[in-house]
Amino acid sequence: MNQGIQRRLGRAETAVSEQRERMRARVERVVLRMGAELSAAEIDDLAGRLVGTPARIRALRQAGLADDRILERLEHQIDGGEP
Repeated sequence: MNQGIQRRLGRAETAVSEQRERMRARVERVVLRMGAELSAAEIDDLAGRLVGTPARIRALRQAGLADDRILERLEHQIDGGEP
């Protein structure tokens, strides 16, 4: 049983790492387009906060929330609030 949990945990960690890298690349592209300058640590921090956001948006839309309400929730989450 321990091996099964270890294997699942390893896959989950890999998936999160891949999501973080994709989000980091997105953040870097946006920063570049805006002409802004952020440190690598700031980009990593933003990417960490934003991982999973597309899935959360889809889930909130399926739950019937309006776009302005979704935006309020996401802003609250990014600012460090609970979902």
